[in-house]
Amino acid sequence: GQINSLKADLNFVPDFSLETTEQDKFFSPLVKSIAKQEGISLVELEKINGSGKDGRINKDDILL
Repeated sequence: GQINSLKADLNFVPDFSLETTEQDKFFSPLVKSIAKQEGISLVELEKINGSGKDGRINKDDILL
């Protein structure tokens, strides 16, 4: 009943891919996945100058 639904809410994990940033930079699913594994927030990602097309961040930019 109600207790089980509360437990489910406590185990809720936000979808990292739905987070938006102030600058609305594009982060590929791979970059988001690596950032999540490495504990890098979107705020930190925004500070990285990407070496990819149009300044996009690629895996080499975060896996130094």
